[in-house]
Amino acid sequence: MPFTVSFAGLLERSALGACEVRNYGVRSYSPAIYLVQWTREVRNWHPTHVFLLLFENDVREDVSYLSTAVIDADGWPLAIQGPDDGWLFSQLRRSYVARFVRMVSQRAEWALTHEGDQELTVGGVVEENPPWSGPSPGLVQELNRRMRAEETQLVVMAVPSRYRLMGDGKLTVERDFHERVKTWSAEKNVRFLDLSAAFEQASRSSPELFFRQDIHFTEAGHGVTAATITRAFPELFSQAPSSGPQRGSR
Repeated sequence: MPFTVSFAGLLERSALGACEVRNYGVRSYSPAIYLVQWTREVRNWHPTHVFLLLFENDVREDVSYLSTAVIDADGWPLAIQGPDDGWLFSQLRRSYVARFVRMVSQRAEWALTHEGDQELTVGGVVEENPPWSGPSPGLVQELNRRMRAEETQLVVMAVPSRYRLMGDGKLTVERDFHERVKTWSAEKNVRFLDLSAAFEQASRSSPELFFRQDIHFTEAGHGVTAATITRAFPELFSQAPSSGPQRGSR
């Protein structure tokens, strides 16, 4: 989506000078990188609030990132190893055909690994719905501890279940990723902002909030996310965000 209609762009507009909004969102980042990002890039800015949106593949990616990370004496990542694939792979990443082939191969690998499992599928895309376990919870808890030491409020969010909103209803979802993160946050005294209730309400009357054949929010989904944050933090965002023409930037 264009930045102006993303929830970060909508929040920037709704602030209207009451606060400064900075977007540090990067594709394929996860809590292992967020911890490094906070220490190296965000901390010196001294933000009052940090809104962190988690997704189900973060659990898997944290394991991968930490396998090659530079670790400090306490076991926390200091740096994450970047790709070292050379010129050819850097060019292939820019090719739609190469990326399509990679997507197909990843789906085939997933199907082989999870053969026989019940799959929550929408538009051919499987919802992973992993447990909130492994290194990810500890990384977010450490991130929360470091932010509190700097008097910054961490606000954790999780992407709601696409299957519950858009699926065929044939499979029962006892607990989804959003619920697991919500329960954990309450147990660990980490501020959590519930997006699922707002998405369920909006799905009754709004256009689809996720793309049918993609995991990401549509413009409507970004709008619901921004509106939920705005309502929860009126001291920061004084105007309900909309997707109309941008009034200005800072």
